Amino acid sequence: MTDQQLRQRIHQAMDNRLSGVERDPFLEKKAKAWGDKRKEKSRRPSLRVIIAVVIALLSILGVGYTAMYHWNLKEYLLSSGYQLPQDFESGFDQDLTQEFMGFRFHIRDAYMNGDTAAALVEISRLDNAPGVFLYYHTDFIEMNKSIRMLHADYPEDITVGEYIEKTGLPVFVANSTLRQKDRLTRGSGDFWMEGERMMVYYTTTEDLRPAHGEITLDWEVNVRDEQGKWHTAVEQITLPAPDAQAQSLVLDEMLPLEDMMLQMKAMQIADNPLGLDIRMEYVLVEEKPGDKERASQYRFQAVDPDTYGVLPDISGNTFFIPWQNPNTGITEFTWDLCIDPQAVKGERLQLQLLPREAEKGDPSAPTLWIDLK
Repeated sequence: MTDQQLRQRIHQAMDNRLSGVERDPFLEKKAKAWGDKRKEKSRRPSLRVIIAVVIALLSILGVGYTAMYHWNLKEYLLSSGYQLPQDFESGFDQDLTQEFMGFRFHIRDAYMNGDTAAALVEISRLDNAPGVFLYYHTDFIEMNKSIRMLHADYPEDITVGEYIEKTGLPVFVANSTLRQKDRLTRGSGDFWMEGERMMVYYTTTEDLRPAHGEITLDWEVNVRDEQGKWHTAVEQITLPAPDAQAQSLVLDEMLPLEDMMLQMKAMQIADNPLGLDIRMEYVLVEEKPGDKERASQYRFQAVDPDTYGVLPDISGNTFFIPWQNPNTGITEFTWDLCIDPQAVKGERLQLQLLPREAEKGDPSAPTLWIDLK
């Protein structure tokens, strides 16, 4: 995986239907790579991912507030490797705050992109007490890991446990998410600390259904008490949701891959504020042992038909998890892309199924041609 792909791999994350998460297997390597690179550049938070089963982490430490603090969503996404339209702005102008269990939750910025809501939520103590802020629990961070997983700019490369012991700071555990009533959704999470008195939590929720130019969501805040019990408060909020021009395609096309066969089932295409969102659904035909693992090493990419250069995926999606349908026993795949419409030549889009590490298209690779009309 290239460094650019690694930097962009941030928004396939925590499944919002679950109360728990599992550790990202490449978390430490990613945090270290970002920490090293950031020391050579400007002081800005490093990124970490946690996926469906996993959630992203990012952190920062500073004595005073510098330009990197109080990032809005545009600044955050740009730092994460997104290639945003030049005129992108969230347009958020609301003052939304909840006070609960001694914590203050404040939405700094939020927006809707198609069927996905995103928000930056500030989390701090009402008494402004300093502490080590975690989104889930200390075991997730692992006390023997580097403090730079929480504070990427901390001058000492000591463990999280040593940092807590050295500073004597209490550990606070809280997080936040957005939900839509009666919908099962997935989403992402990421966080960093601004100084020692605030955590900023990035959360997204996908598969939402806006209506009439807006969407009403349950803004859920969660706090874990000293006994380890979670407490939840909910407040309804409404966000503008620009109507997207979407089309759904029913496909029944077979694509050979090595000695396997994939069957395309459906595709959804929507022209959203961030770009052209494409979701592909396909299954393995007559699956054999090991096929799921091999097929998972490939991903769809948009390719320039003249140069076979890969068109950048604005969403940074480089990871997905196939699942076995319990009703059919068939392994199903869903793959999402977000492409800058300006990068597409003409009214046809070439999609190729390429090895995950591929940085260039291949004339012999399994290919789909999509008419964009």
